[in-house]
Amino acid sequence: MSLPKRDRSLEGCGTCRSRHVKCDAQRPVCQMCVISNVPCTGYEIRLRFVHHGEPEPLGIDDATRFRRPLFTGKSYPWVEPQRQQMSVDLARAIHRSDPTRALMQLDEESLSLSSHDINLSKGPFRVFQLSSESPETVSLDESGDQSPNVEAISALGQIDAEPCWDENLLDLSLGPILDTQGENESWGDDHFEFPVLFPSVPGPMDLTPDAWELLSYYRDRVVPLLSPLNSAHHKSPWNHLILPTAMNVLAEKSMGGNVTATRSALLNAILATSAFHRRVSGGEFWQVTAEGYEKQAQQDLLRGFQREVGSASKRVKYKEVLMALVNLATLSAFQGEPDKLLVCLLIAERYIRTKGLTKRRLSRKVRLLHHCYAYLRIINETVLLPDIVTDEGHELRSILDAPGPPSEAPLRITKWMVVPDFGLSTVKDLQLGQNDLHLEFPGRWDLTMYPEIFGIPESFVGLVSHITRLGNERDRLLNGSPASDGQTPTMRDFLLRAKLLDEHVCRWEPPSGPHHFMFCAMQKALSVFFYRRVYDVDVTTLQHSVWQVRDLLAQSQTWYSESGQRAVYAVWPAFVTACEALSPDLQEFFQTWFEQGFQQSGLASFRLAGSIVQYVWGNRAQERGKAVHWPDIMRSKKLAMVCM
Repeated sequence: MSLPKRDRSLEGCGTCRSRHVKCDAQRPVCQMCVISNVPCTGYEIRLRFVHHGEPEPLGIDDATRFRRPLFTGKSYPWVEPQRQQMSVDLARAIHRSDPTRALMQLDEESLSLSSHDINLSKGPFRVFQLSSESPETVSLDESGDQSPNVEAISALGQIDAEPCWDENLLDLSLGPILDTQGENESWGDDHFEFPVLFPSVPGPMDLTPDAWELLSYYRDRVVPLLSPLNSAHHKSPWNHLILPTAMNVLAEKSMGGNVTATRSALLNAILATSAFHRRVSGGEFWQVTAEGYEKQAQQDLLRGFQREVGSASKRVKYKEVLMALVNLATLSAFQGEPDKLLVCLLIAERYIRTKGLTKRRLSRKVRLLHHCYAYLRIINETVLLPDIVTDEGHELRSILDAPGPPSEAPLRITKWMVVPDFGLSTVKDLQLGQNDLHLEFPGRWDLTMYPEIFGIPESFVGLVSHITRLGNERDRLLNGSPASDGQTPTMRDFLLRAKLLDEHVCRWEPPSGPHHFMFCAMQKALSVFFYRRVYDVDVTTLQHSVWQVRDLLAQSQTWYSESGQRAVYAVWPAFVTACEALSPDLQEFFQTWFEQGFQQSGLASFRLAGSIVQYVWGNRAQERGKAVHWPDIMRSKKLAMVCM
């Protein structure tokens, strides 16, 4: 039966083939390119082999046309002479015979023989039985779920990682075979002995035993902690973007492939987070494991940045770098390490401003990562006070020391003359919505992802950002520090903005739903935070609000228990409120709350919060009669807090 004739040419010009359009194949240039007003790249073959050590092509068009030879070049110097000799020997063996005819004869004769009796040869070609044992039949349940199963893949960790071939059998020369066969002798069945190249296959190489287990643990135990107020965890960027990427990286490593430094940093950061979270029940083993993964992740990320700076032809992928940075920041938050967290967040901000915000339109995945960074940055700026210096000896500190755009640290108000739209009556345009990372300019943005990722309205995150900014401006004015941009607000500017912000904090309506009581507690805690950071009122003035937060937190736990849902513990509203508690009953409640939160989540931030509030309470008791507040105590003692 004759093959059907194609109605299109496979020999079009390079431009038409890359654009997936029909080419008229006219010479010297096709008319389709002329009509479309695009350059015609011609018809020559542009596939090029790049050997080991040679630089990769610069452009993406060139990159799609280069190939690397397998088992040749400088990486395998002993193989090339063998391959050349084998080609010469094979040509001598074939001589004037037809290799296609010989292969067809072998195919036909093998069909008439039993599978256990196959032993046919025609010159250098042979049909042979690899194993006398029939393979075990595996039945597949086609009706089952075909999605990747992390638990099933975790068994790979038990496979021995030895080489799957005997290196002494890599001599592929046909010389000894041809010595027993004359050049003009016909092909027989008695002289050819084919070497067994793969006597056994122990398994994949260089596979970390606990890696798949930690990835599964990350999916089931860690991801729900990253957005506790969001019930749709399967739609989160961790399940939708970060975890699948990490699984692909680990699969590539399991198969002995090479992965980029930034992809390796992402995987190691995730494994470190899982291992550190497991230390609560696993003890020292997981602690040491987490430290090893963390160090490797930092080194990988540093190599990724050095590669991008040092090579114009090898650019790292933006999303991979950002995923690695966000997960390293998350790891620092899990560990309760404020210095590490702030370094990662500042690096992420610089990278976003340098590489991300230069694009006119951002993809959905990029915006997801931007929101993850911004939430961590804004919520932690509330407790990472400007006077606390970051760790100068951090592994990634050299990235911050390199030339680059200045970071917005701490958060400040840059445009005092613009009246903020806390009521969200105006709609942000696309550029303002994308570029306003830290929500300095209030407004309604329909593409916001805070509710989708964290289950929290953007209006709440925006109010937190503005309270922090106004509090930082108050501290600067009291200290007499000049503004970096030269814009010093008047007392009228400050008080008008504070009054407007106060009104909208009180009017903010908590969303309804299963976490309504928790949102009500967050709204009251936001009010407590405002009066502490902006007006700095006496602690006795806030006791009514502190009791309200206490009651709402208790009601939320009662509701979770009665409804059968997993309890949610949010460290931020409890911390900013507990610092103001005066009554022993209040202090006991919050101390119990932090301990229960740690037992429930395993996050170090709960124990860190418990230790800081105890220090604040004790210091306030010693300074009886003096107005001593938690920001002042944390500054004087260089205390820092982290939030998730």
